[in-house]
Amino acid sequence: MGNLEQLEQLELDIKDAQRVIKLRGALNLLAKDTNFKLLIESEYFEQESIRLVQAKSNPALQSDEQQKFIHNSMLGIGALQQYFNKIQVLGEQAEVALVAQENTQAELLGMGD
Repeated sequence: MGNLEQLEQLELDIKDAQRVIKLRGALNLLAKDTNFKLLIESEYFEQESIRLVQAKSNPALQSDEQQKFIHNSMLGIGALQQYFNKIQVLGEQAEVALVAQENTQAELLGMGD
């Protein structure tokens, strides 16, 4: 791969890292918002999880359809938590990668030292 191709690939990698870092920044801003804390963290992640666990064993909610709905709702909560965690981890990795990519870019452009 020639220098021009490397520079083009680095530019794409840098843009992707910046995008992921921006996503993490947006999530961090949301996490500080009192409405987000109330609606998502407290009510959805905590209270809804408790409600669903209780509903799972409720004798009035034992049909296959009801149990499947409860189970899928529980999976949805977990999926959203995993998505938020993934954004955090990828954002941290992107910050490290961005520094390396920018250093490599500078070296290829003859500005590194």
